[in-house]
Amino acid sequence: MTAEEGIGVSLFTQFILLDRPVLSYRIENDQLYLLSGREIAKYDLKSDAISRVEFFQKDGLSRRLLVDADYLYCADFTMLYIFDKETLSCCGEVKLGEDLTSDICGMDSDDKRVYAGIRNGSLAVIDKASITTKPQVEFYEISSSSMWVIRSVGDKLYAGNVEGHLLVIDKQTCKVVQDIAAHRQNLKSLLIYDNRLLSASQDKSFAIRNLDTLDVIAVRKSAHRKAFRLAGIWKDVLITTCFPCGEIKLWDLDKLEAIKSIPIAACNSGQLTIYEDCAFLASRGIDGLERVAMDRLLQYDRPPYDD
Repeated sequence: MTAEEGIGVSLFTQFILLDRPVLSYRIENDQLYLLSGREIAKYDLKSDAISRVEFFQKDGLSRRLLVDADYLYCADFTMLYIFDKETLSCCGEVKLGEDLTSDICGMDSDDKRVYAGIRNGSLAVIDKASITTKPQVEFYEISSSSMWVIRSVGDKLYAGNVEGHLLVIDKQTCKVVQDIAAHRQNLKSLLIYDNRLLSASQDKSFAIRNLDTLDVIAVRKSAHRKAFRLAGIWKDVLITTCFPCGEIKLWDLDKLEAIKSIPIAACNSGQLTIYEDCAFLASRGIDGLERVAMDRLLQYDRPPYDD
C-alpha cells in the first residue's frame, strides 16, 4: 500500500473483525448481513451483537447476497439459497442453471417474486409463496447478453446488460417494453433516487435519467480511470467507487463535478454502501468490514483527480 492510499484507508475504522474478507453484504433495518469465507453472519448496528453460521462446504468468491422484508438470499454459482433472517438457517434452495453458461447474475425481489438474471440473458422468476417448499420457477428470454444488475421498482424491472443497454421489463408479462442503448459497454450499476435513474458503465461514464420518461438529464464521461460502481447518494452528493484504481469519488449532482477524490487500497473487487450517515467498506484486502461517517468523508481536503 502506498502512502497516498493510506490516507484514504485511515479514514475508515474497522468495526467487524473477521478472519476472511467480506464477499458481499446487505443492510436492512439496522441489520447487516454478510458473507465471509464459508460463513453467513448478521450484525446488529445498534447493539453490536453478531451471529455467525458456517453453512458452505467450501470457499467461493462469486457469492452474492440479497435481502428483502421476507428472506435473505444467496446466489452461489447456479444455486440460490434462501435463509431465515432471524436464525440464519437455510429454509430453501433452488438450482437455476447447470454450468458456467447459466450461472446467476443480477438479482432483486418484490413482495411476490424473486428475479434472477441468468448468464447470457434469460430471467428466472421464482414465486416466493413456494420458495421454501417446492419453488415454482419460470424462465424468460429477455436479453442477448448477461444482465449483471437488476432493480425492481413498482410494476417494472430495470436491468443493465453487457452490451450497455438499459432494459425496462414489465413484471406481469416479463417482456421488454423499452430497450435503450444507454452506454457503449457493460451497464453494471444502477441506482434509483428521487425519481431519477442513474446508470454506470464499464465505459467509465454514468448517466442520469428521469425515471418516468427515461429521458437523459445529464451524462458524465471519464468519471473514473477504470470500471466503477454507484455506491449511493447522501445529501445530494453522489458517491462512486472504483476498486481497480483505488478511489472513492464524491460528486455534485447538479454540476456533475467531482468534489472529492479519496484514495483507498486498490484491489480487484469490493463493495461500498451508504446507509444512513455512514459509508461501509468491504474489499479483498480487509478481513471484515470498515466504516466512516459521511461527514468525515466530506471533510477530506484533497481536490479531485484530473481525469
